[in-house]
Amino acid sequence: MELIKAILEAIEETCDDFGLFSFDVEDFEQFENLNIRTLHGHIRLAAQGGLIECDDDKKNLEPLVRRLTWEGHEFLSNARDSKVWEAAKQAAGGLSFSVLTQVLSSLTLEYVKKKLSLS
Repeated sequence: MELIKAILEAIEETCDDFGLFSFDVEDFEQFENLNIRTLHGHIRLAAQGGLIECDDDKKNLEPLVRRLTWEGHEFLSNARDSKVWEAAKQAAGGLSFSVLTQVLSSLTLEYVKKKLSLS
């Protein structure tokens, strides 16, 4: 879950919606100790989960990232607050990523309600 979040943050920081971007472990400090196959596999998982748009480079067999999707932006917005992110990970435990995103959305909504004194 941390790796998917880090990938989405790197995409948000790097991609400009005007081309395809190839991720390499050497390009990002947070990925330097990561196996390239693991990184590329998680990029593909993020695409399958609807968080990013990407294509495969048939020649080099690597994912080429286009951009974050609406769901990807929403996920990152919900995960920005470290307290909410940690609470969501703990509440979701070892369950699926989709459960984590639902818990994260619920916790974010509760957090906003408390901030606005709506609950």
